[in-house]
Amino acid sequence: MLIPRVEKQEELETFFAHKQMDRGLIEFAIGDLGVAQSLPAAVDGVDAIALIYPALDFEVSQLEGLAAAVASTCADQPLRHIVHLSAIGADVDAPTRLGRLMGRAEHCVAGIGMPFTHVRPHMFLLMQNVRSFAAEIQRDRVLRLPLGHARTSWIDARDIARVIAALIVKPGNNDGVTLTGPEALTGQDIADMIGLAAGYSVTFEDLPPEKAHGRLLSNGMQSWLVADSLTMFEAFRAGVAAGVSPMVEQLTGSRGTRFNDFAFEYAWAFRQGEDAGQLSGWLN
Repeated sequence: MLIPRVEKQEELETFFAHKQMDRGLIEFAIGDLGVAQSLPAAVDGVDAIALIYPALDFEVSQLEGLAAAVASTCADQPLRHIVHLSAIGADVDAPTRLGRLMGRAEHCVAGIGMPFTHVRPHMFLLMQNVRSFAAEIQRDRVLRLPLGHARTSWIDARDIARVIAALIVKPGNNDGVTLTGPEALTGQDIADMIGLAAGYSVTFEDLPPEKAHGRLLSNGMQSWLVADSLTMFEAFRAGVAAGVSPMVEQLTGSRGTRFNDFAFEYAWAFRQGEDAGQLSGWLN
């Protein structure tokens, strides 16, 4: 695991202990994507890389530095595989800034000259994002999202992690895989599942784009990300996220998480009076 400084290791050790995770499975290397000269030692001796970075606070120039470091360091001992977490819609000519950034990142990874797979999930449709609405759902018993009457295929972030792990172990021949959840749901479907798990009725309310715009800005979201979000929501309302990909099950051997199962697992987050572990951001 690449970490930017020694202090970060202490934070992670505490996290692993809290989660009762096997620390013996993880080795740390110090390196910073923004400091190219720190990277050769970090990647020396590895045979595969899972490339995951905070896309909202990331510059492609940093990935270019990593690409150069990997290419030079591994010239004599090429990597077996690079698994790059990208996103659906990644393209240098995408209508969103984030899509264009991820498209440039994909070109950068491909340019390393070693086997790779781009993993492309719906980053705006992570099931975990719904937890950021928990306080409002408790208060109003309403789920508000700018989805219209369209169906969308939400994915559990843990299924994305399972796919990345599977590709590291057994890469296959895919240079890109599209990931979605196992079912396409309406907003009311999601509200019903949350309500059933939490023990009270929840209704869905379509949030008009102009209201979504105001809420995003009032929460301090960067203006470019607000614009990206509204572009994506308009696409979702038109039904472009209704497709269901079989790749999670094909690559991991087990079906992706259904939203109903996710809702029951995290029912505590939506129960009345519960605020521990709430997530903030997105539309709240």
